[in-house]
Amino acid sequence: MELGCTSPHNKLLLLIQHLLLVSHMATADDTVDLNITQHPPEVNISKGDSVMMMCSWTIRHVESIRVHWLKERISIFTNTSGEHREGSRKYVVGTNYSSLTIQSARLNDSAMYHCEVLVEIPPPVRCARGEGTMINVYDIGFDAKKNFIVWILAAASPILLAVVIALCCCFWKAKCRQWNDSLVYENTAAIKKEAVKEKKEKSSQHFVNSSELGLESRKTRNKSDNFYENISVQECRTHQAKNKVIFAIYQNNTKF
Repeated sequence: MELGCTSPHNKLLLLIQHLLLVSHMATADDTVDLNITQHPPEVNISKGDSVMMMCSWTIRHVESIRVHWLKERISIFTNTSGEHREGSRKYVVGTNYSSLTIQSARLNDSAMYHCEVLVEIPPPVRCARGEGTMINVYDIGFDAKKNFIVWILAAASPILLAVVIALCCCFWKAKCRQWNDSLVYENTAAIKKEAVKEKKEKSSQHFVNSSELGLESRKTRNKSDNFYENISVQECRTHQAKNKVIFAIYQNNTKF
């Protein structure tokens, strides 16, 4: 670059442009150099357990770095160095690493966490973010109780089914017994009714027979009286003896 033919003012402007171009080329190389790694990618823990996330980075020509920890892309911590505690969380910022430890994890600690690194000096400010760590907190006690209840119901299902079947069978037997008793009662009533009817018919028939015998006896007596007028004493006695036998038979029949 030739500066001899220019004025002092132009020389100064060219020198400033040259310095800015060199500075920009140096910082551009440093921006490409910022790499960050975060692990583990995912963690499943129980309620009350502890978990730690780590991130580390590599960069050249750095004088000041600021670390951010984000929960679901919302900043929950920022600092340049040292160890810090906020409730159940513990943050550590070192020269080229940072860690986040959650102690006695709760269900609302379940989220995606990111580590973000900002290079403040030298300028310009550069930023890089880790791929993130997914924390899943489970209530094992509640799940265990729920699974226990499900297991109990599954184990008791055959017993409950057997009880229901047994109750249905008992109900059916009781109903059948009731129907049988009703049929027996109806049959018994019909038999009694038939017996009473038959007895009445027999009584009626006996009364008719008795009446006929009485009529026959009266006719026989009338005939006997007429007959006694024309026969001897001996024949009369014989005939009376026969009438006594007939009368005795009539009395026996009337008793029944």
